[in-house]
Amino acid sequence: MIILSKILYIHHYGGIGGAGITLLNYSRILGKGNELIVYCPDDLIDMFNYLKEHGIKVKKYNKKPGWISYYSGSRFGKSFFLGLLNIIRNKKYWENIIIQEDPEIVIVNSMILTPMGKIIKKCNKKAVCVVQETFKDRKISFFNIILKRFLNDFFDGVIFISKYDLNKAHLNKPIQKVINNFVCLDTNNEGTTFSTPLAQNGDEPFKILFVGGYSKLKGTHVIIKALNILKDKYNIKLNIYGYKNKSSSKVKKHIFFLQDNYVHKIDKYIEKHNLENYIEYHGVAKNLDEAFQENNVLVFPSTKPHQARPAFEIGLYRKPVIISDFDQTKEFVIDGYNGLCFKPNDYIDLSKKIEQLIIDKNLLKQLGENNYTKTMKYHTNFAMEPLLLEFIDEVNNI
Repeated sequence: MIILSKILYIHHYGGIGGAGITLLNYSRILGKGNELIVYCPDDLIDMFNYLKEHGIKVKKYNKKPGWISYYSGSRFGKSFFLGLLNIIRNKKYWENIIIQEDPEIVIVNSMILTPMGKIIKKCNKKAVCVVQETFKDRKISFFNIILKRFLNDFFDGVIFISKYDLNKAHLNKPIQKVINNFVCLDTNNEGTTFSTPLAQNGDEPFKILFVGGYSKLKGTHVIIKALNILKDKYNIKLNIYGYKNKSSSKVKKHIFFLQDNYVHKIDKYIEKHNLENYIEYHGVAKNLDEAFQENNVLVFPSTKPHQARPAFEIGLYRKPVIISDFDQTKEFVIDGYNGLCFKPNDYIDLSKKIEQLIIDKNLLKQLGENNYTKTMKYHTNFAMEPLLLEFIDEVNNI
């Protein structure tokens, strides 16, 4: 066990999502024998409360760190420009926090927080970045160059969640390691059979799980249009988990012209095509175990390259995944082995892949078994904890 006096871990988003689960899993590991403190934003406190429930020492911050919100799926909107502004106006605030907490290592939980590296080094602390995002796939990109320069020049260590992004970064100075996203199991769970594929009969619908809420990036419209093709042919149901409208304003949620236009379009499409009886919306769930247990397949139809934590999480339950066919995710979902891949943004092709699994129960079962094997080998704390501790030990000994 490595012993550090203190690790300061900075998180950028108050909602519960994939990056937040990684934060929790890392905190569980790094908190063993170390003094660990996590900082979360105070504008949306779901993640703050979630960490507290798991016994993690966590504090709120009210001035956001500067960031460069540029990754696959990001847009040049208000958040992007506010992030750039915060690099300048909140610099002193974060210098004071780092000086006050006085850690040996500061970890930032996202590539967008790379501007924090300069502040961390100014405070003479060791800096680590967990790259949760996928780089925009452009041959020439000013902001990609800036992000990579920050990672290379101001961080002692960089963790990537995929080999693709490690190779894309081309860093030469920091310690680098690929640590796949993972689930935390205790020793009693290792090798446990969580479930087998659901038996289908005439009365039981084929259940599809989608965990992206209402998100254009995660492809809510793609799965709903595929559902519309299949609904009259098969007994089928779509279960949606996640945030529907992330706005904290009650006014925006109830006044039509202030509502999120994407949310409005999805709701109108559902109404127009009479899909209400085929869809169940569950909202945000802190624990998806029941969802993984009760559905036949996970569909992750992202419109742009996006790493999918649920793809391996559902593998624990011996269930397969159908995912958009991007080079960035091929190392995790192998077409025809632990899931099926379809042409990105093509809801007709997606409907064919779903239909294939509805018809071929043996394929459904085999893909699920393979997804379980892959998850247990590459996506549990048993496999990844030693790599994380080894990485932190290397950074600590620089």
